[in-house]
Amino acid sequence: MKAKILAAPMGGISATAGSILLIGTFLYLFLGAAPVTGVTQLHATFGLVELISLDSFFALGHMAVYGVLTLGLCAIFKSADRRPAIAATLTGVGVGIEVLQEEFFGRQFQLGDMAANVTGIATAMAFLSIIAWRGRRRRNQF
Repeated sequence: MKAKILAAPMGGISATAGSILLIGTFLYLFLGAAPVTGVTQLHATFGLVELISLDSFFALGHMAVYGVLTLGLCAIFKSADRRPAIAATLTGVGVGIEVLQEEFFGRQFQLGDMAANVTGIATAMAFLSIIAWRGRRRRNQF
């Protein structure tokens, strides 16, 4: 029964197709050089140079991107049973990108980026856990 629910179209897109589209878009945008240049320009344009270092700004970006990606995949696969697999997959993607990007994409490997990726995933998972806990608590009150 669960397989039928997960394969059911959501807005005309199946869960599998939706997740492939989301991850594919993420990989396309994240691996290119244009996002790095764009983030660097945003940092300078908004006068954030004095407020936050460029490395810290990139770390916040990593956290935000992986947090949003985690929430998006959890929205596609609504079952809480899927969340550990989503977190593990995204962690693998984040580590894989960091390891491969220096070899194939001319960018630097950084442990701080991997830590920021995992922090974004963990923050999103904690947020979802709090939402679920509050929902159970409210149901138990009535």
